[in-house]
Amino acid sequence: GLDLGTLPSSRPPRSMKYLVVDAGPLIKGARLEVADAERYITVPEVLREIRDRQARSGLQLLPFDIDTKEPSDEAMARVAAFARKTGDYAALSQPDLKILALTWMLEKESNGAKHLLETPKPMHVHSPGPRGPPRVPPQRVPQPPSAPAGTQGGGGSRFNEGAGSERPALGEEDSPLSAEEAAEALRVALADEAESLSREI
Repeated sequence: GLDLGTLPSSRPPRSMKYLVVDAGPLIKGARLEVADAERYITVPEVLREIRDRQARSGLQLLPFDIDTKEPSDEAMARVAAFARKTGDYAALSQPDLKILALTWMLEKESNGAKHLLETPKPMHVHSPGPRGPPRVPPQRVPQPPSAPAGTQGGGGSRFNEGAGSERPALGEEDSPLSAEEAAEALRVALADEAESLSREI
């Protein structure tokens, strides 16, 4: 006869053991079932964050249960220490820390902790190379038709004969940029840099 115990299951194995759920997807009504997890789990604070009537009723219609679990003290300590090292600690709420700690704890229970980082990897900032800072073309400021007496044109110094004080010349090469010109030069330089980076990606 046919042994039904040896037939393959009609359902393939789940794609993941746990899906740790934060409030955002629940409030937005995200279709979490597509993750096809064995268990959907969160911390109690997340469910308390869902106050909107429509989001609350959406919880009742989910095709799976969401279990709640508190992270261990060890998990909280590890996540808090890591967040301090990355500089993110001050920006994380208590529910955020608990969600991260719960994820850390479940990963440790499922797969051990040897692969979990204790220190953040150093960030590598993409550098466009030896080009240096973007070049801003010099801006030319028109000179009045006749220079006052006692001045030098070009890039020299301007002297006020009456007072004897020296001021920087406003020659073409030394002309300061107006705020609008500086903003436009910066916009152009940033656009050039963005275009250069998009070509490299």
